[in-house]
Amino acid sequence: METISYACHTAYLDPMTGSGLLVRPNPDDDVATPTEPGKIYATLSIHEADWDAVMRDLGHRGGEPSRDDKDDLILNGHTSDGDEVIALYGEDSIIDEPTIEQTRESFVELHRLAGVVDGLV
Repeated sequence: METISYACHTAYLDPMTGSGLLVRPNPDDDVATPTEPGKIYATLSIHEADWDAVMRDLGHRGGEPSRDDKDDLILNGHTSDGDEVIALYGEDSIIDEPTIEQTRESFVELHRLAGVVDGLV
């Protein structure tokens, strides 16, 4: 298992199965980035900027968020602090076709590491 701490997000990845989870920060903790007086340009919040960095990094690692048939992120639960935990998947895994048991063990361990308290474990 691999844990990657970003500025606001934390990813938990299992390179064996290609599975993963991403803990998203609480939206109430977000802060808009400051702009220079007199300058007009698009600004991102801290969470948005970090999300973009996380997506780039995960993309370089061959991973991305899992999405449902409506293209919505797949929510796997929340932490005890109420942070959302979303599913990740990787294109490349060490095991080409993990067994059901390997997938279940990965799922349980990822949820434990991410601190999921109300998910699908």
